[in-house]
Amino acid sequence: AEVTVTAGGRSQTAVYNPSNAYIGQREPRLHFGLGQVSSIERIRIQWPSGTVQELTGVTADQVLTVTE
Repeated sequence: AEVTVTAGGRSQTAVYNPSNAYIGQREPRLHFGLGQVSSIERIRIQWPSGTVQELTGVTADQVLTVTE
């Protein structure tokens, strides 16, 4: 999945692919450094199936679990 986080007028994108590690698994979390920003304007997730999911008004400093 490709995840884009927009906060404080800036966007960061990360790709999660759990099967790209040699003899093991990757950390199942993506981390986005937001600095002093306390809320996220938008999280956009492009799933491998092509489905796009958007979350808005998310508070920073938390762990979210999102499933397709």
